[in-house]
Amino acid sequence: MVCGCASSPYLFLSDQNNQPDCLNYLVPKFDKILYNAQINVTGKHLSGLLIFKTMPDKTIRTVFTNEAGLTFFDFEFAENNFKVVYCMNKLNRKPVINQLKKDLGLIIRYQMQEKPQLIKSGNNELYFGYTRNKETMWYITPGDCSEITRIETASKRKKKIIVTVSGYNTTLPDTVYLEHQAFEFNISLQKIEN
Repeated sequence: MVCGCASSPYLFLSDQNNQPDCLNYLVPKFDKILYNAQINVTGKHLSGLLIFKTMPDKTIRTVFTNEAGLTFFDFEFAENNFKVVYCMNKLNRKPVINQLKKDLGLIIRYQMQEKPQLIKSGNNELYFGYTRNKETMWYITPGDCSEITRIETASKRKKKIIVTVSGYNTTLPDTVYLEHQAFEFNISLQKIEN
């Protein structure tokens, strides 16, 4: 009953429909980016190296391995298709793969429409919203739209995922901390200088 009365965490925002879509200038472009990665999934801790690589056909491959070279997963993000190239048995569960697809997709802005459906402002920040399957993915920038500082996924009544990023402007971010609000699942990434 309490949940039924909960209000949106974004009520303080005001519409900015006349605001130009500066987020379009912050689409990540990269050839290859390597991260030190820590992933915690319901009591299981995995650490290693996560690589995002743009292939010649414009698909993005995402491979997560441990330091010894054992591959945890290898995903391919194409424009209209997602493919599991490989996934180790312990992670090869549909809910885990779907969540990893969604989480990693937020970082690379996978299948986000060219133009956000919502543009709002509040607390000296701009919120660019993409709606999909009863959820809104918010890409949040400072008022000058110089970089993305946060990504949040929310239903009408609550935040589901909060992603704190830094150094996220024309390439993938330098650091990422993704945390689910309803269950134990988080991803921490620190870019390794190439």
